[in-house]
Amino acid sequence: MAVPSTRIDRYRGFDAPLPAVVAVGRSHQRRARPGLGRHRHPVWELCLLQEGHAEWFMADRTYRLSPGTLFLTPPRIDHGSVSGTIEPCRLFWVQFRLKPSSHPALYRTLGEAGPGAWNLPSPRHWLAMHERLIDECAQPRRDSPEVASATLSLLLHETVRSRSAEAAAEPPEAVAQMLAFIAAEPATRRTLADLQELTEFSRSRIHQLFRRSLGISPVTAMTQPRLQQARHLLRETDRPVTAIAYDLGFSSSQHFATAFRKRFGITPSAYRRNEF
Repeated sequence: MAVPSTRIDRYRGFDAPLPAVVAVGRSHQRRARPGLGRHRHPVWELCLLQEGHAEWFMADRTYRLSPGTLFLTPPRIDHGSVSGTIEPCRLFWVQFRLKPSSHPALYRTLGEAGPGAWNLPSPRHWLAMHERLIDECAQPRRDSPEVASATLSLLLHETVRSRSAEAAAEPPEAVAQMLAFIAAEPATRRTLADLQELTEFSRSRIHQLFRRSLGISPVTAMTQPRLQQARHLLRETDRPVTAIAYDLGFSSSQHFATAFRKRFGITPSAYRRNEF
């Protein structure tokens, strides 16, 4: 995984010539940067986004990653970052081999969990095992292949458990209804009053549902599609930044710039000038 060091505050990664672990690493960046385009690996890849947000695709599907999201990519599946940028984030990854002949139960269970993205409610144990993999690659010892294989097995079982737990607690129908309402007109400014009228829930109940199901506020969920549309308009049109801000329902160009920078780590004007 090639990473331009000028855009990253901290990075540590290893190509790991071990039977199970192919590569493992972590990075922390404070600025958006050109991202990985469409690519594929001959092995499995598992990423954890601990901080920040990111948009990734796998095959023909796009995933919006928030803090605590795991992203699992099977071998030989096209994937990469959307719109050519990776946003400010703290990211952990491991590429690994998993053969049905050597780990039949885990291979079957991981396959049942399926590719895609899901939330890891408590990443502490997962991160501890990931750190152990990095240590075994940084200072390999005679028994590192066995230790790395065992640690990877525990990490993957933790992954499968988190996927099973999320599958048993899918977002309630009301949240799905509100998300569909927001997605129907992504460039339109929605408000809590709109969601109240749609569901007849109180504001506190709507906040509770979004926090519990998605880990974000309803305001964030309503703002993200407009910011995505703003990014498209900045890149594809020559409309003034202020005009884009008002078209998308922001109260002022300053409000728009603040929201855009918080979301993407760069100002709208700098994004238009390709300063990332």
